[in-house]
Amino acid sequence: MDNNKGNSNWKLILGLATGAAAGWWLNSTKGRQWRKNTSEALSETGTQLNEQARIQLEKAQSSLETTIDKSREYIDELSQNVKGKIDEFRHTAKDKVDDAETSFEKGAQKAKAKLNKKATQANNALKN
Repeated sequence: MDNNKGNSNWKLILGLATGAAAGWWLNSTKGRQWRKNTSEALSETGTQLNEQARIQLEKAQSSLETTIDKSREYIDELSQNVKGKIDEFRHTAKDKVDDAETSFEKGAQKAKAKLNKKATQANNALKN
């Protein structure tokens, strides 16, 4: 125990001496100049870091805006393609319905003509 206590005292004295020497030097002309230079350098570094962060943020924001714009363009183009396909399908379907209707009407007229012909033949047969 005594040996540890002696080591602690020695460490305490060394720490106090080091702190006193550092305090004395920092308060000297050279120490004040060093603190001033260090403070200015840290301030400049902080300013540079802030500027770099601002630049990087602007780049990221610009990139995000570009991505959003391209996404909107893609969605608009896709929407136009879908609308075009729907219109094309609608016209094709209308044409098919019109063709079917025309074909049905022709068939109905042909059937009517045949019935009229048969009716005329039947009337002629009854008259004779």
